[in-house]
Amino acid sequence: MRYRNLYQLIIVVISMFVVLTPALAQNQCGAERDVRAQALDEATFKQLSDIYEDIGEENFADAKKGLDRMLSRSKDGSYPQSIILQALGHTAASEEDYDGALVYFQRSVDINALPNRQHYQMIYSIAQLLIARERYREGLEKLEEWFCVTPPENVTSNAYLLKASANVELENYREALTAIDMAISLESAPKENWYQMKLGINFELDDLPSAAKTLEIMINLWPDKENYWKQLSSVYLNLKDENKALSVLALAYRKNMLDTSQEILQLSSLYQYRDVPYEAAKVLEKGINDGIVESNQRYWEQTANAWYQARELENALNAFEKAGQYSDDGSIDLRRAFILVDRQEWEPAKTALQRAIDKGGLKDSETGNAYLLIGMSEMNLERFDAATSAFDNALRYERSRSAARQWKEQVVQRRAAG
Repeated sequence: MRYRNLYQLIIVVISMFVVLTPALAQNQCGAERDVRAQALDEATFKQLSDIYEDIGEENFADAKKGLDRMLSRSKDGSYPQSIILQALGHTAASEEDYDGALVYFQRSVDINALPNRQHYQMIYSIAQLLIARERYREGLEKLEEWFCVTPPENVTSNAYLLKASANVELENYREALTAIDMAISLESAPKENWYQMKLGINFELDDLPSAAKTLEIMINLWPDKENYWKQLSSVYLNLKDENKALSVLALAYRKNMLDTSQEILQLSSLYQYRDVPYEAAKVLEKGINDGIVESNQRYWEQTANAWYQARELENALNAFEKAGQYSDDGSIDLRRAFILVDRQEWEPAKTALQRAIDKGGLKDSETGNAYLLIGMSEMNLERFDAATSAFDNALRYERSRSAARQWKEQVVQRRAAG
């Protein structure tokens, strides 16, 4: 810790050396400390004040020399020696020599001469340093020692956060969860990374219902963090709750948070699964037009199917036409032609059917049906010669032969009647 001015230094020194706490404290773990209130003599106090001024000015070498001299003259096991060791620990920590600081702090604690408040704060500092040095088990032991002697009303959220972090590192996830929950409960506005830690623990415990609850809170607190929306939808999917998964992902979509092909396809598929084909088609088509989803036969055909299921036939026709542009065979054009025939749009139907035949790749039965439909279209357009020619082509295919004969007879009748 670095002190910017002499006023800060004086406050620190006074808080260290003036004993305000009771001499006797009951340890919740069963031990008692019987420490008499003590004060430093004036000369020692002045030397330490000068040394802490050196620390505040970052003159660490001078501070350490002075403290080493004082330590060599101090009485073993004395209160002044404990204070000097504490100061040496602060000096080492200021120089980022944390292992050295640990040694000095532990020696100061072992003397057992500091007043309760300082003594227990030193134990807490040792726990912090041990955990920072990745000595998690030792750090937790010290932290538990501190918890034992600290009244619950004096325990801060940071202490529970420290406990949670160390337990996470040791993969003690149940203990970590209890600790992070305590940390969160002690704050009116818990930090985001605390909830991130809790969420990570939920996942490590494979507790998806709890992960969902945590994410719901996080979304409420940080509604603009798109990753939380996506995670929550994914959790609901894993919980087989497609309704909630769809609701969350749809809200994220309305907030313009879905920006990958996978996310758009997932939302469209969820709409389709929940029998909302209109929204499924709309989302997917926009994704393709926006360049997020690849424009190819597969996705245009998927869009067309959804439009068709929603009975949006004009949109379905447009999507099938775009899908057909990517197709190497006539299957897509044939499907588009069926819709046009159903709508009695004979000229576009005939064009689509001829394109399907020209592209090829159809089964014989499909080719025969295509010629039948061309003949029907031509007949309804009163182009009887073209209709007869189409039916003659249909006669070449076994499955369409009988129907072709019947349609040819109708052509003859229509001619006679005309």
